[in-house]
Amino acid sequence: MRLRTSRGVFVSWAAVFCWAPLIYLGLAVTKPKVLRDPSALVVFAIVFGSVILMYLWLRAFTLEVNSEAVTYSTLFGGQSSIALAEIARVEWKLGYARSDSVMKPLFRLEVIPRPDAIARPMTINAKVFDRKALAQFAGILEQHIDGRQGG
Repeated sequence: MRLRTSRGVFVSWAAVFCWAPLIYLGLAVTKPKVLRDPSALVVFAIVFGSVILMYLWLRAFTLEVNSEAVTYSTLFGGQSSIALAEIARVEWKLGYARSDSVMKPLFRLEVIPRPDAIARPMTINAKVFDRKALAQFAGILEQHIDGRQGG
């Protein structure tokens, strides 16, 4: 099973962030002198570049489970994997319980390895994936854990 960023996330982020370049393009069409102003072009390049970076950031979120491991990828966090045999539990988290969790996503799915495993815990940003698909993903992991424990 492979999950990618949901369409709803793209639409909501576009509604929030894409209005500035669109306004600039509208002004450029109705008032071509705007295109000749170097400072306006710099502002447009920065805003448009930020929108492209946001798109690439959202596009990079992937979550996959196969017969051997769980793999989670992000643009800035890279790729991390945990073997299915090393997973002890899966937990849904909301909020920040400690000060060291402030850099983690507010709504997240945490895949916790067994204490004797080499792998580190995996924190998955749950906001970017479709809720039903992510719940199904967590169910697959829990079934694997329960099957391994004989439950």
